[in-house]
Order: sequence, then C-alpha cells, then structure tokens
Amino acid sequence: LGWIHGPRPTLDEVRQLLAAGDTETAVVALKSTLQDDPQHADARTLLGQALLGRDDHAGAELELRRALDAGAPHDQVLPLLAEALMGQGKASQVPSLLAGARGRSAASSADLLAALAEARLRLGETDAAMTSAREALQADPSNVQARVVGARMLLAGPKPGEAAPLVDKLLADRPADWRVWLLRGDQLQRMNGLDEAAAKAYAKAAELRPTLVAAHGAVILRALAQGKTGPAREQWQAMKKAAPQHPQTLYHEALLTLREGKLVRANEAMQLLLRAQPDNFRFLLVAGEVKLRQNAFAQAETHLARALTLQPQDKVPRRLLAQAQMRAGQFERASATLKPLLAGAS
Repeated sequence: LGWIHGPRPTLDEVRQLLAAGDTETAVVALKSTLQDDPQHADARTLLGQALLGRDDHAGAELELRRALDAGAPHDQVLPLLAEALMGQGKASQVPSLLAGARGRSAASSADLLAALAEARLRLGETDAAMTSAREALQADPSNVQARVVGARMLLAGPKPGEAAPLVDKLLADRPADWRVWLLRGDQLQRMNGLDEAAAKAYAKAAELRPTLVAAHGAVILRALAQGKTGPAREQWQAMKKAAPQHPQTLYHEALLTLREGKLVRANEAMQLLLRAQPDNFRFLLVAGEVKLRQNAFAQAETHLARALTLQPQDKVPRRLLAQAQMRAGQFERASATLKPLLAGAS
C-alpha cells in the first residue's frame, strides 16, 4: 500500500515526526517510500531509528543492516545498530561490529566510541568502557551517551555520590533527554532507594520515551509500595498503550492485579509469562505468591521451590515457600525450609 493520507512526508518531515514522537506516522511514511525505492539508504536508516524509538530492536537491526547494504554511511548507522543489538542482549557483538569504524566528523566519531563504551560497560569491561568514554568525550565533550556512561560507572563504584555533579550538569544541558532522566532515577534510587524523587524522575523518562518499560515499572512499583493502586493502574495503562506486547507490561499487570485482589487475571498473566520464560526468578516468585493467595499450595510450592533453587540466598522465596508448606500442613518441611534463616539469625 502506498501513502494514502495526502502528499507523502519528505524525509525532513519524517525527521520532524520522529523528533515530535509521532513514530507510527513516520514508520508508515517510510515503509511507503521504501515500497517505491527499496534501496533508499536514508529511508532505511530512518526506519531503523523509528523502530528503535518503539523498542522494536529486532526489527531495527534488520532495517539498519539493510541500510548498510544499501550504502548508508557507516558512522551514521553503526551507533544505531549497536543500540539495536544491546536492546536484544547482544552487547557482546558490538565491539567487533565497531572495530575499525571511523567517523567522518568529531561528533560521529564520538557517537561510535560512546556506543562502544556502553557495550563494554554492559559486558562488565569497566576499564575498557572508561577508556572508550574518555576518547568519545575528547572527540566531542557534549556527547550525552558517553557522559551517561561515565556517570553510570561512578554510580556502580564505591563512591556513588560522586556521580551527582555529572548528573546535575547533564540535566542542565539536556533537560528533554530521556536517557538523562533515567540516569537521574537510577542515581536517586542508588542513593536513597525507590523514593518519591526517584519515581518522579522515572515518570519523566517514561513521558519522554513512552516505550521505556523500565521507567514505567519503577513508577508502578513505587505506587504499589505506597498502597496507591489507582496511580499504579494509571501508569500501567500508559505502559500498555506504549508497549502492549512487552513481557514487562504483562508482569506489572500481574503485580497490580495481585495487589487489587484480582487473582484470576494475575494468575493468567503469570502463566503466560512462565510459558515463555519458565526459569525467570521474578516470574516464579510472583506466580508462587499468586497461587499462595489462591490457596493452591502445591502449585505455589512448585513455583517457589524453583525460584529458591535459582537464588538460594534470597530470603523472600524461602519465606513464601515455608508459608505454603505450613498452610498445606507440611510443618516438618516448612521447618527444614526455614532452617537456614534460623541458623543465620542465631
């Protein structure tokens, strides 16, 4: 199908649509352009960028590789492709992807180095990540991604308070950048836990990038911790609108409906999630709690025992498992389950 809404937007107009957050219209326009000219490298690149904007990392990877095949500039496409790979948990592929890549300008060189720094940070290669971040900032001191990486490294270190001036400066320089607000939320949570200030920062990040499920999730968790199911549901509705198929949307629906006492729906959501990820610790934990609330003690024990196997040092599944066993009349088994906690207390 071609463009049916009047004159098709030019690529400059598509860029404006993307900047305004109208990803869906941009995607339709770009696909229409590519039907007429499948080798249009700029349109392929923009389509990949648009798909990244709605967290379709696999689709973005496909389109960005096609953009490279169509002759798009490497220094323009590779940072985006690196983001698409990292979004799929493929950070290990990024260093080889960027090996030897050179930018046509200082800014594009910094983008390549910043992408490499983030990948190395995700891989736990902290020294290499710091080196790449410093090189990126030497090329372009204003590069946001490199500055965020540097701040995140301080947050993860023994003196997280040292990150505060960097985050403050980033917010002053880039007050409309979702990455900076996500960093602010992480910084505040690292220092003070998930308090009201951290939740507000996450809410701002989600407002700026509606598909940012991690930010939505943090706001929902804060609201639930305060017993505010109304605001939690409101945030979840925004999350569902932006990312209806994301597993985290379903997971947070389960948390919300569990708190609301809607156990049938909570159970349905958790069973769908476990079908896709049967060894996910958090999914098993919540599924076990749901079954416990439903008085399905044998099924609760199955989920919670598996969760405890995955993380034997975690006290929460151990306590819930013992509770399920006691309510089922299995007092000796419950005592054995609690024994490590009692030994630690003594």
